[in-house]
Amino acid sequence: MEDYIKTSVFTSETPAGGRYDWDEGVFGITAGVSLQNPSVDNTVLVEIDKIVDDGNLNSGFVRSRPGGLLYIIEG
Repeated sequence: MEDYIKTSVFTSETPAGGRYDWDEGVFGITAGVSLQNPSVDNTVLVEIDKIVDDGNLNSGFVRSRPGGLLYIIEG
């Protein structure tokens, strides 16, 4: 992903706390991006899901994962 996204995106803290992480071949998906260790509570994560996906952290492209939130790029 280095060719497409600035490294600073993955090394800087996100607005929700924590950091982004590239996920490949984990959590039962082919590829995705996670928000690891956010400092906001679950209600904020659900609000993010409502904006980006279906508002349900157990389905869709945005899902809950251990220690954060996962955006599935390829299932």
